[in-house]
Parts: sequence; C-alpha cells; structure tokens
Amino acid sequence: MENYKDFEWINAELLPDEYVLWKGKPSDKHILSTSDIVFIPFSIIWCGFALFWETGVLFSDSPFFFKLFGIPFVCVGLYMLFGRFIHQKILLKETFYVLTNRRAIFYRKRKIAYCDYLSENNIQIKLKKNGIGTISFGSADNGFSNGDWVFGNFKSGFSEFVNIPDAQSVHRLITQKKIQK
Repeated sequence: MENYKDFEWINAELLPDEYVLWKGKPSDKHILSTSDIVFIPFSIIWCGFALFWETGVLFSDSPFFFKLFGIPFVCVGLYMLFGRFIHQKILLKETFYVLTNRRAIFYRKRKIAYCDYLSENNIQIKLKKNGIGTISFGSADNGFSNGDWVFGNFKSGFSEFVNIPDAQSVHRLITQKKIQK
C-alpha cells in the first residue's frame, strides 16, 4: 500500500507545468523470473557441494587454510539460494516510480533519475499473467541503467518500471501522452 510520505520527494522534483499522471511502487510479490528455472537448481548444487566440502574439512585433520577456504563458497551459495531474494525485496521496498506529463522519474535510496519518455522511441512492456509487469524505457545502455543484477533477472538500474501492478494501464498512459505530443 502506498503511503503519501513515500512520495514527498516528488514535490521538489517537478518542473514548472509538470504534473503527476501516475505514481507507484514495484510489487515485492512474484519475484521469480524465468532464469530461476536454471538458477535455483544451480544454487542448490553449489550450496550443497560447498556445505559438503566445509563439513568434511571441519571434521577432519585438514590444515587450517582448508577450513577457511570453503567459507566464502558457503556464503556465496547461501546468498544465491536465499539472500538474493531478501536483497531483491529490500531493493523493491526502497524503489518508487512517478510518471508525469513530461518524464518518467525513478527513485531508489535517495537517488533520482529521469527519462524523457516522450522522445524515447523504444518503450517496451513485459506482462505476467497477473497483470504485474515491467516497462522498459530505451535500451540497457541508455545512461539510466547500472547494469543487470548479477543473480537473477532484476534490473538494478533506473531504466525500467520493474514489477509494477497493472502495468498495462501505465503503459496506456505513456502511449496516450506520446500520441498527444
């Protein structure tokens, strides 16, 4: 549920003659992606082997270095299996989107980026069956993106409205504004 205080920052960002058409937050539900079909089994194998290695080394007469060597692999395995979902949920809770009559505005952790969607030719929408979707503004190297998140399909940059409820209606607003331009 959106809280008015979550969007207080937008008042200082609006230009003269600019007004809000839509504001929202990404959904923190349904964060699995198609890449997880491969990545989750890989994470289980990685984590299982790392835990097997570390357990075997800890209960043997192996040198101290071998006991330390497996710890980073266990940590990476646990992150791939569980931590990435927690990290993704935290990022989604700290992300806010605003669509105005002139710009798309992206806010995360007190960082703000803008996209002039009216002059952007490459706007795409990816919808899930439940209506949640992602709207991409331009290509991945349009200056707003910090690159793909390493573990999963979550874009950490500012070039997309990621995982937004009722993405089709937001896309319709964008299309109508582009036609009116």
